[in-house]
Amino acid sequence: MQDAITSQPVMSFYIHGGQTLQENVPEGSFILKYATGNRWCGDNDLFGPDTTIQQSHQTFEFDESHGYTVELIKQRNGNLPMKTINRQQF
Repeated sequence: MQDAITSQPVMSFYIHGGQTLQENVPEGSFILKYATGNRWCGDNDLFGPDTTIQQSHQTFEFDESHGYTVELIKQRNGNLPMKTINRQQF
């Protein structure tokens, strides 16, 4: 996740496909970014040349009364529009 105002990274996670992650997030406004691929190649190479990187269109606002459940799978009538970004934007 990236701070929506400063563009600084705030948190990152590695999650295997099909697994669930529950995490506490600090208060603030954040942009969700994620990378996907078939084989993990490390922090610098991510998933190698087949890496796909996505960013949410919306900003997530976290405070004491706001939390989110995000499913990072394409769904018909889904409500989390994403756009593809390049490695330098990640």
